Amino acid sequence: MTPADSHSVGWEAAIVSISIYNNKRSILLMSSNRGAWQITLIYLIVSAAWILLSDNALAWLGFSIELQQRLQTVKGLAFVSVTAGLIFFLTRNYLRRRRQQERELRISEQRFELALAGSEDGVWDWHLNTGQVHFSRQCRAMLGFSGKSEIVLAGKWAEILHPEDSRAAKRALRDHLAGRTARFHSVHRLRHQQEGFRWYEASGRALRDPTGKPWWILGILRDVTAQKENEERLRQAAVVFDSTTEGVVITDADNRMLNVNQAFCEITGYTADEVIGARPNLLKSGWHDAAFYQQMW
Repeated sequence: MTPADSHSVGWEAAIVSISIYNNKRSILLMSSNRGAWQITLIYLIVSAAWILLSDNALAWLGFSIELQQRLQTVKGLAFVSVTAGLIFFLTRNYLRRRRQQERELRISEQRFELALAGSEDGVWDWHLNTGQVHFSRQCRAMLGFSGKSEIVLAGKWAEILHPEDSRAAKRALRDHLAGRTARFHSVHRLRHQQEGFRWYEASGRALRDPTGKPWWILGILRDVTAQKENEERLRQAAVVFDSTTEGVVITDADNRMLNVNQAFCEITGYTADEVIGARPNLLKSGWHDAAFYQQMW
């Protein structure tokens, strides 16, 4: 596995972890709503069945109207007592489960925050239906926002994109939301609040409803400005290396040639494939003694 593959796998694992962490909150809320509806539905069914069956039973037994009224009062009080007891036990069990889920969620949240604390990555998520965008503390610091400031980027992401990177970044996002790519990935410049434009690497994945429509995308942001600057310096050095008219040889500590420029090949007549891996004494003419070469080295 190459370093790039390892980096990609790491980002994918992080995104999956974030998905699990955020889904726990949604699941907890959904289970709460579902539990309340279930309890209410059960109560309505039992209440309706009790009223209809008990009234019919009293009429069927042939009791007098006065006695039926008394029995209805008794059965009403009995029903209230029984249902109150059931509600008490159901509520107690529900609250116990809820507290346990909240404890597990807090533990998960603490672990997640600890994992992020040792990382240089910022986390972001974007609710496509509402337009709400959330950035983690690390992400806000990375973009130059103060810790307490609110970032409102819903619909304004394009405003902080560098004009030269805007088309490619938007196309990468559209392709992922349309389902043409497995994940969103883009390296582009964003406007830092104090330092102008800086380079960032963004990666994310959309969550989709049963119909395949994306409703939420979350991911990671990393500042790669230093990396891009190093790449640019290396590119410039490579241009100088290839364009100079002087022959240049790069060797390792054992004096084995690692690379030569085009001028070296033109001067010596050797091709790069012929000399790479050899020692510079390949060029020894035999016209000088050992002392000459010792002094040269």
